[in-house]
Amino acid sequence: TYDLKSKCESKFLQEEICLENNILKPLLKGAEIKRYAQPKPNNVLIFPYSTDNDKLISFARTDMKRYPLTFEYLNSTKDKLLKRSNVDTKNWWLYPYPKNLLIMEKPKIIYQVLSREGSFTLDEHGEYFYVGGGNAGGYAITTESNDINELKFLLGILNSKLTTFFISKVASCFRGGYYSFGKHSFEHFSLPSSNLNNKELINLVDEMIKLNKELLNCKVPNQEKILKIKIRKTDDKINQLVYKLYDLTEDEIRIIEESIGNDS
Repeated sequence: TYDLKSKCESKFLQEEICLENNILKPLLKGAEIKRYAQPKPNNVLIFPYSTDNDKLISFARTDMKRYPLTFEYLNSTKDKLLKRSNVDTKNWWLYPYPKNLLIMEKPKIIYQVLSREGSFTLDEHGEYFYVGGGNAGGYAITTESNDINELKFLLGILNSKLTTFFISKVASCFRGGYYSFGKHSFEHFSLPSSNLNNKELINLVDEMIKLNKELLNCKVPNQEKILKIKIRKTDDKINQLVYKLYDLTEDEIRIIEESIGNDS
């Protein structure tokens, strides 16, 4: 729960400002997205839009006046905002290229593009916006049904050793052992033929989300160690179930395990 107003550090003004919270969205950068973990964004985004039945509605000047602190701040940076390419000079507070904004507020999987392993997590309520582009920042995956269980099923598959192994064979490798988990890397990736509502996998993913949330809030070293052991064991169960869903042989599993090891 956010306060009515939020104090923020303006990158334009290099000073602390106060903005109305209900025009702000939490903004994630790639490194802030961790596997199965609830994100902790360090930035917010001014979002001068509303959504209605999958339609994006731009804020007019009368709408902006409902947020006097934010509009005052935007006016103080108006000269810089007008220098953006493709800007609407009449409604200069809007985004020049408002792409994929409706997806941001849907239930989705968000993930780091550049990573050593799958770093996918669930944004169940469509809370988070993210910075994307190329191999930097993050990406999102949605389903047509917006079904949370389908997203959890996919989350288990995507965070598995099998997916990391697949990406390591098809994607570009960068310094430090990082791979690109971008769109092109998944062009030939297929899902198992089983039902996307596999309850066993969904329950394990629920457990992983719960354990990672507990770990994030844990302040006791011994308890932290216990949680990490539980996470590792649950992760192993997910990997074994994913192998089963893909009907892998013992030899195929051994190749993946030897290649990925215990790093993921």
